[in-house]
Amino acid sequence: MRNRGGLNSLQYISIRSITLRLFQAQVRWRRLTDLKRSLPENVDEIGLPFHLRKKVLAAIEEILAEVERWTEKHVQLFDGDAKPTMKERAPRFEHLRTYYYCLTWRTAKYEINDLATAQQIIKRELNNWPQMKFQFACAYAIQKLIRDDFIFDKHYRATFKKRLGHHPVFDFWLTLLEARNEEQLFIMEDQAPNQKVMLCFRFAVTHGFVELTKYFWNKISPAQREYVGISQWRALCFHTRSRETLRFLSIELYRINPVYLVRYTWTVFYDALYKCLTGTESEKIIEDRKIRFLLENISRSLRFKLLKSENYKAIIDAYYYKNDQMFAYLLENISDTQVRTVRERVDRIIDRRRSIEAPMHRALMRRQFTIDEAALRG
Repeated sequence: MRNRGGLNSLQYISIRSITLRLFQAQVRWRRLTDLKRSLPENVDEIGLPFHLRKKVLAAIEEILAEVERWTEKHVQLFDGDAKPTMKERAPRFEHLRTYYYCLTWRTAKYEINDLATAQQIIKRELNNWPQMKFQFACAYAIQKLIRDDFIFDKHYRATFKKRLGHHPVFDFWLTLLEARNEEQLFIMEDQAPNQKVMLCFRFAVTHGFVELTKYFWNKISPAQREYVGISQWRALCFHTRSRETLRFLSIELYRINPVYLVRYTWTVFYDALYKCLTGTESEKIIEDRKIRFLLENISRSLRFKLLKSENYKAIIDAYYYKNDQMFAYLLENISDTQVRTVRERVDRIIDRRRSIEAPMHRALMRRQFTIDEAALRG
């Protein structure tokens, strides 16, 4: 659901406000599986008109999906935890549910601001829980807090080493605090970073901790950035749910080596597109979401180059397989000059399948007409 301006914008803002209030009123410490059942029931009790009910339910799905993303991301901070003792009663990651009321949402979006949320949790919930405070500080590279010897004295750090030392993020920060000399961990002359740096950086990229990703990016050499970034990029494209990490790395890696980045991205992108065009209905839905997430969150330059690859093969194939929705979507993601080139290529095959392809051809002509009209007005 996108904010498209005008009356729709007002409706979007209203629906977003209603659904967020409904979520916040119902969430407390409940499991998301329970909310998926109860929230639609609450909407039915309100008695909304059908068209509004449908939009509110869609908004609820987006909110729950985003909360699920946030939860899955932070569960990784407790990876490898031992089974809870009788005293603890439950795994520590279960406490994440009690922090849902601290979730901070970005303005006019169904997106959680992860850093602002972490800061709220630290401020409001963790004054008497040093270990959890340390974990959140490490995950978000809050150096002022991590290096505070008063809050985390040597006794706390010794305890953290025993309990958290198996985890790449906490192992890195504890090692850095012990060394007191970053040069021991960040050796610029080596092609690959130090192993502890590598493991922590990989964790940050894989699980979408963009603040930690940026911290390492500013510490390692350009050669190490390319080595680590390119090696992680292919897996990142369709396996991350972090918009910010995908956007950041697409911009930075494009600056370093645009040719390799386009090549690596094209391989995974076209594989997903082909499944979207030729697969089963369930495959088409899954791959369609992946493609849209990728194109909406990579850099503008990479997107244009990607869709231009192999003489606009992605767009031409969407046309060839008669997927008018994907064809129209891909057209919206190329530049005005590229639209003209695509039209020339489509015109070469239009005579062979004119009647079948008429709706898609009209979509292309509408886009071309809009561009030409804007140019005349300019």
